[in-house]
Amino acid sequence: MQAYPLAQITLEQAIAKQFKIVDTIAHFFKDNSIFNLGDVGIHPIFKKPKTTHKVEQVYAALFNACACQMIVGSGTQAIRYALMANVAAGSALFVHNAPIYPTTATTINSMNLTAISCDFHDNDNIKSIIIANPKVKVALLQHSRQKMDDKYDLATVIKVFKEHGIKTIVDDNYVVNKVDKIGIELGADVSTFSCFKMLGPEDIGCVIGDHATIDKIKEFNYSGGSQVQGWQAMEALRQIIYTPVAFAIQSSVVDAVCARLSNGEIPEVSEAIISNSQSKNILVKLSSPIAAQVILKSIEFGATNCPVGAESKYEFMPMFYKLSGTFLANDPSLLEYTIRINPMRAGADTVINILKQAIDLAQKDI
Repeated sequence: MQAYPLAQITLEQAIAKQFKIVDTIAHFFKDNSIFNLGDVGIHPIFKKPKTTHKVEQVYAALFNACACQMIVGSGTQAIRYALMANVAAGSALFVHNAPIYPTTATTINSMNLTAISCDFHDNDNIKSIIIANPKVKVALLQHSRQKMDDKYDLATVIKVFKEHGIKTIVDDNYVVNKVDKIGIELGADVSTFSCFKMLGPEDIGCVIGDHATIDKIKEFNYSGGSQVQGWQAMEALRQIIYTPVAFAIQSSVVDAVCARLSNGEIPEVSEAIISNSQSKNILVKLSSPIAAQVILKSIEFGATNCPVGAESKYEFMPMFYKLSGTFLANDPSLLEYTIRINPMRAGADTVINILKQAIDLAQKDI
């Protein structure tokens, strides 16, 4: 197996990012207002809770963006709204020639959009596809890897599209506060992500971008029942503070586990690599086709095997699960031999011990 994980920030950089978040909050929340849980309903000026508006200002400032809109529906709805604001139903958009994330594919299908594929590793291919489709004005890019051999540089791909007047929307789910810069900081027009994936409240997502996009999304969410309430926004604000350091520690554990497995600590593991199949994790290839059994047995020793929000506040135990849908769609042969491990808040010893015990028990049941 060969994968090309994204470069994640170091612990020192993560600490600096935490300090930046707190410093940014200080510019918008004064007079002990951080202790308020937040208002609800439609404020006459902001047309949403005033607290939510203030949190959105913080998020926009954090990522050097024009504006921000928090939405109900997590990362999936954030992408959906970004597309609705920029792509007419029944038209087309540019995508990478790789399996599209399932919920994003649902949005594309429901909008009756034609996905025009190009190879993000090949700038000339991108340019030729753009020239051949002059009516298409929007590209959707996924920051995390869609297939195992993806290694394109996101900033370069954004630049190519922008040079040809193409608006760029980036799915930054799974990478916020892990990598140095998200899509909008690399030159994209819009970034979308889930706050739930950053230890925040259930069902809350975020769109950061140009005023035209954000203003349209505000129109979509005119009604009171569509609003992110103040208490939800405040929870998202509080929890984002802790994500850079937590994710940096998690990244270092991924490195440590992969190194130990690669050095032969568990004989039944034939190969281990680091990937960004969604989050940064370890892909563990077993010497026999017992991946499903190992995943099943791992929960008897404290692991989890069913994602809640992929790094939500509920997921602190190491997770042993199958590969992402896009990776398996590209290579179904991985299903029987390979498992994905995300240590979450666990240390390397815990992950290794659970894996050893799960393999032993799975082999006994053969």
